[in-house]
Amino acid sequence: MENGHFECLEREVAELLTERGLTVAAAESCTGGLLSKRLTDIPGSSRFFIGGIVAYSAQAKISMLGVDPGLIKEKGAVSREAALAMADGAREKLGAGIGVGITGIAGPDSDGSGLEVGIVFIALTTKEASVCESLHLPCEPGRDTADTKRDSLETARDAPVAELDTPEPNRDSPEAELDSPKTERDSPKTKLDSPEPVSNIPDPQRVRSVRDRIRINASSHALDMLRKYLAS
Repeated sequence: MENGHFECLEREVAELLTERGLTVAAAESCTGGLLSKRLTDIPGSSRFFIGGIVAYSAQAKISMLGVDPGLIKEKGAVSREAALAMADGAREKLGAGIGVGITGIAGPDSDGSGLEVGIVFIALTTKEASVCESLHLPCEPGRDTADTKRDSLETARDAPVAELDTPEPNRDSPEAELDSPKTERDSPKTKLDSPEPVSNIPDPQRVRSVRDRIRINASSHALDMLRKYLAS
């Protein structure tokens, strides 16, 4: 992340957490710790960020976060229920006021569950309330907006998190500008035409682009959920 990017959304969340005297913990799967990284890039983050757990496999979600194995078997590791349980697990095990849980499919291939690449569930929980949103994030350059849907809102009566609105795509957050590599047709050099090789091996640069784009957009959405909750 470049300094000019993280000083926008991340810094705003950091200032709001500090002003309200609140702390946050993160449980991340498909984002691979990027949300935690972006928060700890802010100087003085130890005042508001307790810690993060990267629980990539289903077994890690069970052993590190206390997610019920039956829940994962019934609902799947990438689901609304799993994201909520991950957020609760991080919050309770690390002793934070707010828990964030992120689980999804970063690609380049699906996990065999039938869910498409780019499906992400992001949960935000406190002792009083919880909210989870599902996203279908863009996987390719040229698509910069996510399809967002609030899957559930489970709150205690009058809990402040109930005021959290579905966030619009954040325009200040870092966007993945990783374009697909240029082909030989784009080269000014003249070359003899030859049959293109047929291969089932995915292009490494495209794989990196897809995964990075999903991770950046998902972590930005989680930060925006935090910002809207804290500002409410």
